[in-house]
Amino acid sequence: MDIYKGENIKISLLARIHPTDRNIPDCKCILALSERHLFVIEDNYDGTYTDHYVIDVNYIDDIIMSEFDKDEKKPEPGSAADQRERADTELLRKHPLRRLYVNNGPKKYLEVIYNDDNFLKQHLYFDECDNPPKGFIKAFKTLK
Repeated sequence: MDIYKGENIKISLLARIHPTDRNIPDCKCILALSERHLFVIEDNYDGTYTDHYVIDVNYIDDIIMSEFDKDEKKPEPGSAADQRERADTELLRKHPLRRLYVNNGPKKYLEVIYNDDNFLKQHLYFDECDNPPKGFIKAFKTLK
């Protein structure tokens, strides 16, 4: 993605969003960073895109690798996040080499910390990135 909505995209990343509200689906999104905005876009696979978030770069405090908040509750039963967690557990239980796949450390997420229109601090979490997020974080740091 070179240009989106008339802005030159410096770097983009495909990642799964973990929505904090029910208005955004649990889906794979394109994070496209320009000099002015961070676009969080869902590809509808019919030639159209849905903008879930358009965040002014000046409102972004930081983009970091982090863990989910320790107080974060477990996913709701039946949600996509719950189904994914169950599938991962089943794979580890059934696979004969499961010891090789066990990650004892906490799962890391790409976290975008920004201020919304009411100047309240908000957090977006992403994982399952198609590329290591270090390059995306570095590109953001050069804008600040």
